[in-house]
Amino acid sequence: MEVRNRQVNHARNLWDRAVTVLPRANQLWYKYTYMEEMIGNVAGARQVFDRWMEWEPDEQAWLTYIKFELRYKETDRARRIYEKFVSVHPDIRNWIRFARFEEQHGFISGTRGVFERAVEFFGDELMDEKLFLAFAKFEEGQREHDRARYEEEVKANPNNYDAWFDYLRLVESEGDLEVIRETYERAIANVPPTKEKSFWRHYIYLWINYALFEELEAEDVKRTRQVYKYCLELLTQALYLLEDLAALCPL
Repeated sequence: MEVRNRQVNHARNLWDRAVTVLPRANQLWYKYTYMEEMIGNVAGARQVFDRWMEWEPDEQAWLTYIKFELRYKETDRARRIYEKFVSVHPDIRNWIRFARFEEQHGFISGTRGVFERAVEFFGDELMDEKLFLAFAKFEEGQREHDRARYEEEVKANPNNYDAWFDYLRLVESEGDLEVIRETYERAIANVPPTKEKSFWRHYIYLWINYALFEELEAEDVKRTRQVYKYCLELLTQALYLLEDLAALCPL
């Protein structure tokens, strides 16, 4: 063991001297960090990486350091390296790499934050379509994920009106009038199966929101009147189920 320790210390001294004399020789740093990691000295390898990054090496060196931290599940450390990386090499592809790192590790708000910072950093003059396309693809992916989640929720419980409200906010943000109408129609088809006032209150507000959508967003007066008409007809038919309709619909 003593002999081995002497050999390791000797090798460490050699690599340390080499990177001190030739700090721009990346291969020396690679071999130095590799040696420290192979003997299980993770903290020592990290110290060598930190010294290396002070020289602001090329992109691959930073990515190697990030992969090193991820091998040990050090996500927060990897994120801090990415922060420094994009400040030293503020290329659009590196900002996109940073955003994808956040997304791959489930940090959705972090992903959006990185994209927004990148857009602000480059501004209109230096903007590249690749950044916008990557940002748009991410947002579309999130909408698809949210849409699938809401579909599961409303299929599991069609009378979950809170889920319908969230789902409707999502589809309304996309602006497709026919899809919005279809979703409202699906939502209002689920009449409350009970006299419980809270169910009916939420259900009635679905109708009201539907009518407001037709009036203010679609600007379709005829459909607005139809929505109100159908709502009143349904409530009249369901009146026998309710003890106090007036208390449920403060219009």
